[in-house]
Amino acid sequence: KGSSPCGKRKRALWRRLCLFGKQQTPTESWSIAKEMEGATGAEQTRFLVARKFDQQAAVEMIGQYLEWRRDQLPQARQLGKGLPRLCSFSQSRCQSGRRVMYIVGAMYDSTLATGEEYALAMARSIDEEISRDSDEKVTVVVDTRGGEGFANPAPWSLLPWIKALISVLPPNFPERLGQLIITPVPWVAKALWTTVSVLLDEVTASKVVLISGPAGRNDPMPEELSAHLDASVQQILDSYRQERLKEVISTAAMQ
Repeated sequence: KGSSPCGKRKRALWRRLCLFGKQQTPTESWSIAKEMEGATGAEQTRFLVARKFDQQAAVEMIGQYLEWRRDQLPQARQLGKGLPRLCSFSQSRCQSGRRVMYIVGAMYDSTLATGEEYALAMARSIDEEISRDSDEKVTVVVDTRGGEGFANPAPWSLLPWIKALISVLPPNFPERLGQLIITPVPWVAKALWTTVSVLLDEVTASKVVLISGPAGRNDPMPEELSAHLDASVQQILDSYRQERLKEVISTAAMQ
């Protein structure tokens, strides 16, 4: 039987890691292991891959990550407790076989927290959902449609949040992103993407898919999304959106 592309990539990565280990003297290997202490084996692999097997760059990146885990992550607020529950993880899979992380962008409310606080809260969600011992990648779907009761921010007001996400997530969760799908993208938001895209590294930018379409409150998802998510998965994500709509309406009614 033929090997799957995923299996071939994993075997190629394992060969690279074995070669990497053979190139080190015992003293160098011990020193590297000591500096990476505190990171799981899967994390060490992901950081090495992210730094293209540059051992010193990987060690420095892991050191900064562990410092962030110690000093910043414990301060993270929790989505759904004082902040909108704008992020959900689904057990459903995209067409490439990855789990889906669904974000309702219109729920971002800058009056409740800073962009940095939102980014840290999302980092907490990722850290709680995905094991540090896992090499799992996810497909992130950002739903840009507005909704009754949502904050419905203007596209440019999202820039501080987006910049914070870029500064927090890639350095601390390298090799977690399989694909980022932003949809539907109205023409007015394309200028924002032009600004944001220059902030991304080449690898991350290559994983971004923009699917154009109207983003009104009652507009359906573009048909082109079916190339990435089948109809059953889209229905599950829409059920998450409907739950969020009901939550904000219920909360508003009690106030």
